[in-house]
Amino acid sequence: MEKSEIDPELDPCSAQFNPEKALKVKHIPTTKNYKIFDNVQMLQAAAKRINNEIDTKLLTEGIFVRSGKKVEENPDTVVRKFLPHQGLVEKKKSARHTKNLLVRLEAGYEGPLGTLKKLMDDHVKAKIYVRKEHGVRGSVTGYIEAFDKHWNMAVTEVEETWTRRKLKFSQNDVIFENSISSEVARQKLRRMGIKIPEIKEIKSLNRKYVEIKRHVPQLLIRGEQIVLVVRLEES
Repeated sequence: MEKSEIDPELDPCSAQFNPEKALKVKHIPTTKNYKIFDNVQMLQAAAKRINNEIDTKLLTEGIFVRSGKKVEENPDTVVRKFLPHQGLVEKKKSARHTKNLLVRLEAGYEGPLGTLKKLMDDHVKAKIYVRKEHGVRGSVTGYIEAFDKHWNMAVTEVEETWTRRKLKFSQNDVIFENSISSEVARQKLRRMGIKIPEIKEIKSLNRKYVEIKRHVPQLLIRGEQIVLVVRLEES
């Protein structure tokens, strides 16, 4: 009987050999091409040599060979299962270029900055007092559209109010020879495409000071100029 005709489960040399089934069969088919060994030691040596050949074949068909070169991966190869703390370290995405003003505003703030965030979310007008070299210069009223941790603010629909000395009581008494009038300066700025907000109202407070008001569509206020922020309740 040829070896190809033998049931693989009854062939001792087959990887599908089933010993339980072989014990229940009265006559196990054999091949004529078997080798007779003189003793058990020779049989063990031959079996060990065959096992080494099988291991070499599996390594060659697997992921790596003994030479260290990578070959085609076998999907049936056993893969080690790592525990969560034994696996590869996942690379975290750098947050360097993902942090910006809008992301920080969505995350929210606590304390005084949290109150500013509430003013911005509720879209309520706020009165912002600004400073000068020595004291308070005036105030700015409008809607806070954005701000940062340094209190720099972007405000829209701005009504700016500030005080200054009257011209005859001005502290700047120096008159330059090449000085030009304010109207000539405005004309030059218009030709350059720069539009200065018009002054709405000038009110005399006392003998030396006047109060000036003007409307500005939008304004950026530096945090170092802010003295106080007050919520204005809508009437």
